[in-house]
Amino acid sequence: MSRITKLQFEGLTCFKKMPIEIVSDSPITLIIGKNNTGKSHYLEALDIACSSNFRELMYRTADYKEIIIRVIVEEEEETSVKTSHIDMWHGGIDGSYYYERGKSLQTKVQEDALSIFGEDDIQTTLDVQINTPLIQKTFKKISAERDILPQPSSHLSPINPKGNNVTVFVRNYLQNTAKLSHSDLIEEDLLHELNRIVDPRDPFCRINVKATGNQTEIFLKKEGRPWFSLSESGSGLKTVILVLLNVLVVPVEEKKDLRDYVFAFEELENNLHPSAFRKLLEFIESKASTEGPFFYLTTHSSVPLDYFSTRSETGLVHIYQDKLSYYAKHLSLNADSLRLLRDLGARPSDVLQANGVIWVEGPSDRIYINKWINLWSNGQFQEGRHYQCMFYGGSLLSNLEAKEGGDYTEKFINLLKMNPNLIVVSDSDKSSPDDALKSRVTRVRDEVESLDKDYSMHWILGAREIENYLTGELINNFLTLEIKGLRPPEQYESFFPKKSNPDSSYIENQLEGKTINKTSLAITVCDKMSIEMVSGRFDLNESMLELIERIKKWNA
Repeated sequence: MSRITKLQFEGLTCFKKMPIEIVSDSPITLIIGKNNTGKSHYLEALDIACSSNFRELMYRTADYKEIIIRVIVEEEEETSVKTSHIDMWHGGIDGSYYYERGKSLQTKVQEDALSIFGEDDIQTTLDVQINTPLIQKTFKKISAERDILPQPSSHLSPINPKGNNVTVFVRNYLQNTAKLSHSDLIEEDLLHELNRIVDPRDPFCRINVKATGNQTEIFLKKEGRPWFSLSESGSGLKTVILVLLNVLVVPVEEKKDLRDYVFAFEELENNLHPSAFRKLLEFIESKASTEGPFFYLTTHSSVPLDYFSTRSETGLVHIYQDKLSYYAKHLSLNADSLRLLRDLGARPSDVLQANGVIWVEGPSDRIYINKWINLWSNGQFQEGRHYQCMFYGGSLLSNLEAKEGGDYTEKFINLLKMNPNLIVVSDSDKSSPDDALKSRVTRVRDEVESLDKDYSMHWILGAREIENYLTGELINNFLTLEIKGLRPPEQYESFFPKKSNPDSSYIENQLEGKTINKTSLAITVCDKMSIEMVSGRFDLNESMLELIERIKKWNA
């Protein structure tokens, strides 16, 4: 059985070096990335992907100098899934390309398509119909810059992505006798959802469009209060109305089924209270379906990431850039990955929106790493702004992997799916230089070494554990009573007592067996630590210089 899973655009706008893929198997797809990294251009490709036929695709892409539109096909056999593709459009000649070479190209597309699908699965008419969930859908967009303004009375025009023509659109539905049978869509359905989202405790009871001079304007009313104009309201309320109009009313106006739409909404969180934003997301979730409509949401907010991330059918696209190009990476997260993050005390957005993630064994390791980053970067980099620390809990490393592409295995949780920029910090756990590393550590080491070294690193400590980098002076700062001549821990000496040999630890031999809390020790010594105190300890200086270089790349 064959099915089209995605459309691929190569050479489109800012995505020059790496093709972007439009995946259409998720009812809701979140698109994340910094400002000016290409999120709007991704939606532009999505708009093209919704074109109804091959000829329209060619016309709409004729302005691009070099573009390839490719259909990605999965052939499901009894024992495997084989992926192949059809190049359906090579742009870059001129607008008459269709007439001069289109026929031969069309024949090639038909032959390729027939070889994969067979005659029953694809139409071979003059305009080749590409059967994906997005093709022949109606694309509707709400821009990040949007408003609903008063406007002159005029004929009905489609709602613009920026909110233009909304006032006349609503007036037509409320006052035009031809639309009276549908007026309850606004006066009842839309108003009901608006109240549920914005404030059910103080609901709106009426909505109308009134003339003020030469302008018409939308007015709202609450029980026992005078009418007030929408222009006097905040932009958050206008955002909710725009979404509700697009989803509830526009399909009726255009005489189409809601399943025939693809909605692209940019930064709905702008000027919207978090509680109202969550309720708006609930509304979107209630309408989304694997058969349509499909929703693509660009966002800078943690709210939709945390809200949708544990929904198994949610798609996620991370858009980012380097000096060469812009990239759109699909992160196919599974529920187990995201439950792990929650179990570790983190929100999915902490990892998914971070510039990069440093994976450490536990809370005390995070304290040391943050302090060293502060020292070696001269205060340039801070957690939460330039990177995020996450815990993997030592032995839990055996459940993690760092593999790209299709090399990953289902039994492991892939760190790259959560964030492609990563540093893993692991204790060596060696008792001597010749001791072997644990198998889980060597496995992850080998996996990370195969990644782009500019953006990834596995630091296996050049000491047994992170406390071995401390000096006697720093440890004395933690003790209530100073120990004269206190030596630092040796490179492969166990700092804390081990069940197998409790008498051989640094604490037993040098600190008289005191009970020491790892986190309290880290907090106290880091407060007194300087780079001069610790830079000479084993591999610390060399490793931190490498680590800082990775963080610089993440934030370039």
